[in-house]
Amino acid sequence: MLRLSVVLLLLAALSAHAANLEIEVRGFKGRNGLLHLAVFDNAEGFAMDVKPRAMVSESGELVTGIFAADGQWPHPPVETLMGPVTGKTVTFGPIDLPPGTYAVGVYQDTNNDQRLGTTFTGRCLEPCGLSNNPPLRDQTPTWENSSFELPAEGRRIVIDLQ
Repeated sequence: MLRLSVVLLLLAALSAHAANLEIEVRGFKGRNGLLHLAVFDNAEGFAMDVKPRAMVSESGELVTGIFAADGQWPHPPVETLMGPVTGKTVTFGPIDLPPGTYAVGVYQDTNNDQRLGTTFTGRCLEPCGLSNNPPLRDQTPTWENSSFELPAEGRRIVIDLQ
């Protein structure tokens, strides 16, 4: 009985430190394809010269999100999610994360080829977006213009695909 009480207290303490992040994504190009999302908790993972894209890892797994220019994550995202485009908006969450600073990248795979279509220069050919909705056509996204604070009471963000 004492062990069960200790376990319950530990679980309650751990859950008390989690904050809920809810992410609403809008601006779909049709109602087809899958939505891919990645959440980062540091500027190193969200490299200075990032582009939203996807790749297949050496083990054959689909890896999606925000990648550095050389196609690798210096530090992996804390969360990756996928979901079908079923309406005008799609909401992910709540995602339990410790309070802190985060950035989110998302794209709609409209042709279901499991990757973000881009031009030779890295311009997105499929709808994509980042937290704080910085313009993607005229500037390189940065941690500073894409990151946000997740307080202990949680937060809801909206990302408009571009």
